[in-house]
Amino acid sequence: MKKRILTVFILIISTIMLVGCTSTKDNDYDEATLTTNAESVMTILESVDKDTAQKFLDQRDELLEQLFVQNKLPIEAANFKGVLKTWIDSIEDFGAFEQKTNPRFSREQGHNKLTFDAKFHEREADLSFTFDDDNYVTDINVNGHYSTGEIAKKAGLNTLLGMGTVFIMLIFISFVISLFKYLPGNRNPKKPGVDPVPVSRGASQDIKTSDNEIDNNELIAVITAAIAAETNKKSDDFIVRKIRKR
Repeated sequence: MKKRILTVFILIISTIMLVGCTSTKDNDYDEATLTTNAESVMTILESVDKDTAQKFLDQRDELLEQLFVQNKLPIEAANFKGVLKTWIDSIEDFGAFEQKTNPRFSREQGHNKLTFDAKFHEREADLSFTFDDDNYVTDINVNGHYSTGEIAKKAGLNTLLGMGTVFIMLIFISFVISLFKYLPGNRNPKKPGVDPVPVSRGASQDIKTSDNEIDNNELIAVITAAIAAETNKKSDDFIVRKIRKR
């Protein structure tokens, strides 16, 4: 029994130590290596213009990979093309790059990150480098700093654009539906030679009254004939003046 308790105790202690070591490993990073690798990639980004960047993007990954391996550049060809596109888009949005300061290290979602305060010609931004387990650069992210007024203006423009698009589509759909009546299957042509005759309200009442009078006269004639046959009298000897229904 004591031996079993001791075994369980040793397993618990080992698990705690393993978790502690893993956590420490996840939070450790070589700041010097990350900084050097980021600077190497940054040197290439600062030296290329739009035309040169397009030449890099047109190259095959195999050729770029050989070039990077020969020059010991800490980035893979496929990742470099994505990084280059992001950098060119940032230059077009924020203007020419001027400087970067205040490096900050962190570990997010299992990857090491190095973030700078970057200054472009037209706007300041956060410039972040993401690294893999071999400390190779995998991605960069440039987040511009916007004022509250600029954010509100952009949100208003997005809302206006979205609502405008919806209203335009509704108007277009209504226009299309209004054209359905011109389709051949939806037409109701009048039959030739048949014209509806309008009937006024007074004429309708006269027709109903005439029908009632005809029915009453027929009923009077039938009753008169029956009474004459029953009493052996002529129908001229009496007159039926009124008929009351029960």
